[in-house]
Amino acid sequence: MTQHIENLGSNKTALYCNGNKIYFSYDTPVVVCDYNNEQVVITTKKYSNTTSKHINSFIDTINRWEKDGWKHKDVEQEEINDYLEEDKVF
Repeated sequence: MTQHIENLGSNKTALYCNGNKIYFSYDTPVVVCDYNNEQVVITTKKYSNTTSKHINSFIDTINRWEKDGWKHKDVEQEEINDYLEEDKVF
């Protein structure tokens, strides 16, 4: 299992693991760039203004530099958390 952590700025991090790029605001996973299914998975849970700005920033970055045109899928927070379970990150 190949893993890599990337610091994206103040309280913003990305974890590359098993074909996915999981974006974190503070210590909460909020967006997944799912390369296996060619989709961007976004939490529907409402967070603070700062985390909401992080989510929008992640989506803008994905659309601009990574996977413009991929389907965006809004999901409950539990489904985002499942990506961590599937990848057995911890």
